[in-house]
Amino acid sequence: SISNVFLPGTNYITVQSVNYGGRLSSVETREFFYEVPTNLTFRAEGGGTVTGGATVAGGASLTNETLLNIGQSYTLTAVPVKNNIFSRWIGSFPGTVSDTPTLHFIMEPGMKLRALFTTNYFIGASGTYNGLFYGTNGVTEQTAGLLKNLRIASSGAYSGTMMLGGVSYSLISSFNSAGYASNLVKRTAAQGGSLAVEMNLNWTNGQITGSVSSLDSEEAWDSPLEAEKSATSSPSAEYTVLLSPGTNFTTGEIPPGFGYLLITNHNGAVTLSGALADGTALNEAPPLGVLGDIPVYANLYANGGLLLGWLGLSNATVEAESALAWIKPAARTGLYADGFTNYLLVSGSGWTNPPAKEFAISLMDGSLLITNTSLDLNFAVSITNATVVKSSNATTNSLTGTVAPKTGLLTLTFGNGVGRATTIGHGVILQNSTNGGGYFVTTTNAGAVILTP
Repeated sequence: SISNVFLPGTNYITVQSVNYGGRLSSVETREFFYEVPTNLTFRAEGGGTVTGGATVAGGASLTNETLLNIGQSYTLTAVPVKNNIFSRWIGSFPGTVSDTPTLHFIMEPGMKLRALFTTNYFIGASGTYNGLFYGTNGVTEQTAGLLKNLRIASSGAYSGTMMLGGVSYSLISSFNSAGYASNLVKRTAAQGGSLAVEMNLNWTNGQITGSVSSLDSEEAWDSPLEAEKSATSSPSAEYTVLLSPGTNFTTGEIPPGFGYLLITNHNGAVTLSGALADGTALNEAPPLGVLGDIPVYANLYANGGLLLGWLGLSNATVEAESALAWIKPAARTGLYADGFTNYLLVSGSGWTNPPAKEFAISLMDGSLLITNTSLDLNFAVSITNATVVKSSNATTNSLTGTVAPKTGLLTLTFGNGVGRATTIGHGVILQNSTNGGGYFVTTTNAGAVILTP
């Protein structure tokens, strides 16, 4: 019987003849397909249909319980109904498990296939996401970056960019039905080697968690990733923020002054401006998340430095999930040429513009301290009609200043003790406490400005 000689599917016969003299002919091989039909059983579960992408003998469409030839290739496609999404194929034989809707398979005896579907949660979770990744044991410019404008479609497909070291890398792929996705970001050895990006989408709270990790075994690192869905609208508001140098430094290592931020939220569109305590200007437009958070990611010093961290905006305050990381690289000359990494503490306040002919800040009896390693001035001051007025005290140095009514920006000009020479200080006022602060920078020194009621 032929069934005892050949296997179902493709077979090969190789023959060679010999004559009575013992001479051999050439070897000949022939290929043929031995048809052994058997039933295929498949079904759709959870809300979808299955269609055959191939035909069988006689032109009949591939349907459930169709007789298919063992060993022959076929194709099935899973099609979800509205508001559902394909999950996966599972089958009775290895190699028939797949996460893609179109399944290519080779028929086996007794094969059974199931196409699984589930509710399409991407419909509610679709939108644009932004976030940050950085190490839990310290921020470095080589291991900290920004997930920017990751647009997730209702199908689960996404595209966006990742910023690291001032370089932008594309991210394009799809989340699976469980909300998981991964990307390989190819980089040169000079850039630090390729990266693995893993993301998990939370359907209910508009957040993504995951990680960005190095694939370089010699420079291995793993930075947790958090991202938040962008807000489509938000009540407009303005804020002033002071960035304190904290206490984790030695005098002379970092600028001793206070950096500042002016933040404006115009119906969900956020702008951020200000300066760090070494005079480095900041001008960013960070995205606002649905939970009121903004990821701050500013490349500084020709992409050699960084300001990074999360700020949370509420009706009256600005808070930080953790201190903002400020990285300044080493330089050949100038102040703080050795470079530093510092973690800035955040103090913020809402800023309300006053009515016409009124002023946002009124201070009758305050103290203004201006100090650095070679200067220590303590003025008694008042603020009237947006003007800083020096009260009568023992400090003879000159002092003038203003508070911008619409922004809270504080500008001071004071005698620095060298003849009639003056220095300009910059900062902001916190409206909810009438505290203020800022910095000043000269060619050889830097200092702090501290205003208390």
